[in-house]
Amino acid sequence: KAAPDGIDIYFDNVGGELLDAALANMKNYARVVICGAMSQYNNASPSHSYGVKTTPNILTRRAVVAGFIILDHLNTSVHEQFFDEISQLYREDKITYKIDETNGFENAPQVLLDQFRGKNFGKSIDYVPAGEPSIDDFVFEQVPKPTKDQLQPDQVIIKSLYLSVDPYMRGRMTGSKDSYVDSFTKGDVITNFSVAEVTSSASSEYKEGDLVLVDNGKWQTEYIVNAKDISKVPARDGISPKDYLGVLSMPAFTAYYGTVVIGKPKAGETILVSSASGAVGQMVVQIAKAKGLRVIGMAGSDDKVEYVKQLGADVAINYKTCGNYFEVIKKAAPDGIDIYFDNVGGELLDAAMSNIKDHARIVICGAITQYNLSSPSEVYRIKSMTNVLVRKATITGFIILEHLHTSDHKQFFEEFSQLYKDGKIKYRIHETQGFDNAPQALLDLFSGKNFGKSVVKV
Repeated sequence: KAAPDGIDIYFDNVGGELLDAALANMKNYARVVICGAMSQYNNASPSHSYGVKTTPNILTRRAVVAGFIILDHLNTSVHEQFFDEISQLYREDKITYKIDETNGFENAPQVLLDQFRGKNFGKSIDYVPAGEPSIDDFVFEQVPKPTKDQLQPDQVIIKSLYLSVDPYMRGRMTGSKDSYVDSFTKGDVITNFSVAEVTSSASSEYKEGDLVLVDNGKWQTEYIVNAKDISKVPARDGISPKDYLGVLSMPAFTAYYGTVVIGKPKAGETILVSSASGAVGQMVVQIAKAKGLRVIGMAGSDDKVEYVKQLGADVAINYKTCGNYFEVIKKAAPDGIDIYFDNVGGELLDAAMSNIKDHARIVICGAITQYNLSSPSEVYRIKSMTNVLVRKATITGFIILEHLHTSDHKQFFEEFSQLYKDGKIKYRIHETQGFDNAPQALLDLFSGKNFGKSVVKV
């Protein structure tokens, strides 16, 4: 009510329920400053900690959450600047500051206790909005095949060859109008990244037989598109068309951007990667190893764990059989983790945040464990948010769609196409045969049945 358009900055002194509510009301690119967690300081045990349930909003709002300890910044240039600026403003009565003064040395302990009781004043498809989608939420339709005489200038007919299948598509099935990407229009054709072949052209840029990339390709066997909405598949030795939905795809670039640009890795650091055999995770593991990091990967089956080891991970863990996440991560990284690349959210995010080092970077890429919940009451509550303050950590959410076709994207594309061609990068694709099986391929993402980046060969 106070901020109907959302908040850009939340300065948090209390943590708990108020932090939860603030995270739920953020604008895109909000900054959350964790200065204190007063409401959590006197909890009798970890079980009494307030569980924050709105952490998925950090991803969807591309927010940054940063904790800091001011003792680290005393007697610095920033401290000096503060002193000069604020002392002058205070002398000029442009700053008001209330002090709650208690008389008598013997009353000092009671003053400290009163702070925690608030007695001081002043300084101190069909749309599937929830639950598991099912095959019944998808509808196949027969439509007339497009013909060349239907083409307008600068249009082409394309035939779908490969369809990309990605977790973010679940959010597009909800009908929500408050997300980083538009929902699918109810009753309309599903869209996502695809590779296609031009079968007829009214454009000087494309001829019959050209292979093209489509950022917003329809889940349709053949259809008309504007020439400006497609791009030619670059002809590169050792790179197949489906590799543009695999090792050179949006998820692979996601791994690069999250690890290199946001994670800012330094040789010798330790990174924990969830869903380490998946479309994003398998690239994170290899990028991190190339940067000289110690890598801990978590995956959902023994064969996936074996693959993560083959990618170069120093430690690989089956999260479905390992037991207590906190203890397993603590054992794998007794000195703590510097970077956590999060693809899953929920309980594993909580355990990772409990094991971070000072100045850790938490990269929020996905929250697949939270996508199919039936009601808000099922949202996992993060209990370790106070550690962001104590460890002076940073949590950053990002949406890779905003970074496509940028200089970072171009650098990734050039660097990794060469590495892959040279055999220095591995990338596993989970290929489903047949257009009719596309809906099931999407559903399989949420049960972990896929192994690697999921694509459908039409």
